[in-house]
Amino acid sequence: MDPNQRQRKRGAVDRINSAVNTAKNLRNAVRLARTAATVGRTAATAAATSEIWIPAVIIGVIVLIIIFTVIILMGSGGSAGNLGAGQNGGPTPGGGGDTSADISTCSFYRGGSASVMVTFGNPQMATLVSEISNKVGVPPAVVAGIMRVESEEAFTRTDPSYLAGDYDDNCSIVGGVPVACGIMQIVPSTFTGVFNNNAAEMNSLFGKTQARAVIDPKGSVYPISYFRIYSIRDSIIATAFLIKNNKRDINGDGPWDQATISKIAAAYYSGDPNGCTKYPSCSTGPNDYGEDVWNSYVNCQVTSLASSCPIKNNQQITCGSFMSDPQFNQSACSGPNPIDRGHCGQTYGSCFKGTVEATNDQRRAHSIDVPAAPGTPVYLPTINNQTVSWNYVTNYFVLSSEGGGYGYVFIATAGSDIWELRLLHLSPPPLIPPSDGTTYKSGDVVTTIAATSYPHVHINIGKNPEREDGGAGWLNPEDLGMCR
Repeated sequence: MDPNQRQRKRGAVDRINSAVNTAKNLRNAVRLARTAATVGRTAATAAATSEIWIPAVIIGVIVLIIIFTVIILMGSGGSAGNLGAGQNGGPTPGGGGDTSADISTCSFYRGGSASVMVTFGNPQMATLVSEISNKVGVPPAVVAGIMRVESEEAFTRTDPSYLAGDYDDNCSIVGGVPVACGIMQIVPSTFTGVFNNNAAEMNSLFGKTQARAVIDPKGSVYPISYFRIYSIRDSIIATAFLIKNNKRDINGDGPWDQATISKIAAAYYSGDPNGCTKYPSCSTGPNDYGEDVWNSYVNCQVTSLASSCPIKNNQQITCGSFMSDPQFNQSACSGPNPIDRGHCGQTYGSCFKGTVEATNDQRRAHSIDVPAAPGTPVYLPTINNQTVSWNYVTNYFVLSSEGGGYGYVFIATAGSDIWELRLLHLSPPPLIPPSDGTTYKSGDVVTTIAATSYPHVHINIGKNPEREDGGAGWLNPEDLGMCR
């Protein structure tokens, strides 16, 4: 079926001044305690693993200092607000791969259009897509990418009355029968099915009690407790749940990589994750629904969640994260299938765990390698396109069999989020002092690339990581636009 014919298928330690009120002080003290706990956990876990070793007495001193600092700050009425982020901590992260996104400035793709890349005509539409996607738990840029292909005119519409009216009765008709309707062009039976399959969440998240998949006149719409196919909001909700369900079926908790997003697009377009993605002709294209949505997703990742690369100039990722795109993987990290590629892939070997879920659960699986000559400066990155302050936590020796050199751990806060950064295969301590003599910030040179058998920097980054050795929160650096 052809999108051109709209035939839809199934488819951031600075104290603040004493004028700050008591409530804010308490909130910031709690944030400090949270960061302190993360630092303490990082150090303690480091001592308990073969990857990092620190004498126990140092851990004791670190924890005592942290506790003493918390007590002083809470007792004095001061605040440790924005620990690690100074006065210019960045906003809460957003972007295509994150479910806390501002996608209003992202460009979205549709092959064959007069303007292949466009932004939302009405920023409030972008806000609505983000709000719904956040609740459902899918990347807003994927939902928006599908909207871009399905409803080009509505996507670029600037008139606020369209969104305010929450009504779109546009249906593609075949043989006198509505095939797909609404801004997301969903088949009525699919619309009803997605409600039935997610009824509990539909009710708890959006207050929907039953589905209505027929078009009512604009003056006689059903109450908002109904899940209505002609409602702009409900149509977006349906697409978000479809994406969530299809992602679960395709690779569970695996990455939002190109192969997965292409399958999500195929399932939406043709009803089959292994089905057609070409349009206007399934056989000849020349446009590709999967590529359109992937390009939208990647572009929004880079523009909204961008983190700078620790290596400047001519950086290239030679080994990406598990199941990452072929362009990020060479030699021992390459392979014909997604499961073969990147850190811990079947070709990489040493940390492949047999399944996507078990392999993807490891921290190392979310890593990139960027080669550089020995002595090349290594910089601390930005987060969300913002300069943040980084707290140095610890260093550790890396065995030659694991690539050699030293590893360094840093932590920063941005908004309410704690970011952890690990940089490996670098020169021995001590680190180069901060540029301002007190606090490391994004853009500061901290050390250099070590003279190892394969000179490079190995990068891990996590946002509120669940565990030191893996789990939720460890991100694929390339998905943040890092070193691309």
